[in-house]
Amino acid sequence: MIALYRVVSHIIILRNKMKIGILSDTHNNLSNLLFVLSKFRSRDITTVIHCGDLGDMGLIQYFDGFRLIYTYGNWDRSRGLINFEVQKLGNDSFAGPFFDGKIAGKKIMVLHGEVEEQVLVAVHLRQYDYIIRGHTHEHSDKQYFQTRIINPGALGGVYPEPRSFCTLDLVSNDLQFFVVPER
Repeated sequence: MIALYRVVSHIIILRNKMKIGILSDTHNNLSNLLFVLSKFRSRDITTVIHCGDLGDMGLIQYFDGFRLIYTYGNWDRSRGLINFEVQKLGNDSFAGPFFDGKIAGKKIMVLHGEVEEQVLVAVHLRQYDYIIRGHTHEHSDKQYFQTRIINPGALGGVYPEPRSFCTLDLVSNDLQFFVVPER
């Protein structure tokens, strides 16, 4: 399992980008996606992490102007197409089964999280400041050793949980969750 992380890791270092937007599990909910991206733009966020299960690949176009870090979810079947569409965004955008890199000097792993053992292995490696994951549709913020595990919740899906997303300031460590208003 650990070897898998090393084989497909993608290392990127960004400077002067302190606040990032985090979302997951959009499941084709365009109106919620547009709401969240508007909030990110109004906060001058330029890097967005999406933890998978976007749905229709046509939704990727709405991330234009952002640097997108996208990890495949268990509902993402057309991974080659996802990668192609994300790369068209430019801005050092990334798509893959997981992201392993640095942003603003912080070591970050991003994955969808449907295989809980992957999350546990990453925690026990004790080499990440943050592990960002989705899949459960429930927002959470937990600390294990020196690693903070963040789940932004979900923007869509069939379950009635509140729709949520978050922002993270990588300098101050300030995490803010937001609930998307029902419309």
